[in-house]
Amino acid sequence: MNTTELLLIDLSSLAYPIWHMSGNEPDQDYVSRQTITRVRTLAADHAHAAICCDSGKSFRHDLSPREAIGDGKYRGYKANRPEKLEPLLHQIRLACETLKADGFAIWSSLGYEADDIIATATKEALAIDGTTVLIASADKDLLQLVNDRVRVKKLTNGDTFDAEAVTAKFGITAAQFIDYLCLVGDTSDNIDGAKGIGGVIAAQLLKEHGSLDALYAKMNWVALAVVCGFLAAFMVGAILAYDPSRGFIARRGGPGGET
Repeated sequence: MNTTELLLIDLSSLAYPIWHMSGNEPDQDYVSRQTITRVRTLAADHAHAAICCDSGKSFRHDLSPREAIGDGKYRGYKANRPEKLEPLLHQIRLACETLKADGFAIWSSLGYEADDIIATATKEALAIDGTTVLIASADKDLLQLVNDRVRVKKLTNGDTFDAEAVTAKFGITAAQFIDYLCLVGDTSDNIDGAKGIGGVIAAQLLKEHGSLDALYAKMNWVALAVVCGFLAAFMVGAILAYDPSRGFIARRGGPGGET
């Protein structure tokens, strides 16, 4: 069977690093120009490509709002990140205008992030026989989408992850990645994991039990309090927003929100 590969590009993953590295660059449109160049390079060998974009605050900010917790720290979804500056947003808009004129599809949806759009587009693409998907992003959350027809190209170093590469890197299957992040947390999104559990223990737990749901179902709560008490407090947050019936990613998060 002939296959068709759809390339999905996370524009934020391209533009933000360029912005932060631009420094005193005299060209006012340096960020948009470099972003456009990177997109064109990535898509050069793909007949089918789409640009996926953020659209401002997402529904996750409403579910897990910013809350001061003292010492200059905040609880809440991405509360550790500064507000996006208008000059950066302007550069992204300029890049989108040019890329749209190039003929690229530009996809976004109010209240959703680029990775939500990518997840939805991936689901729709896989409903078409013979279609594969290559996701270009720096967002490790998207590794949960990897399977025999979906790969993720990391924009940070160019590595491409298929199902075997995910297992080799993290010791879990791609299907377990969402539960893995629930356990270890995600500092980039200001999401706490289960206290005291790092990548090695998380992988061991998932290898033994298969999923968080199975882990909770099998646990002896007396032993839990002695051996792994931090999971009990984590349970409610870990299952906060998981809804597999939705087209958009509904990812679980730690206490206080989702990722």
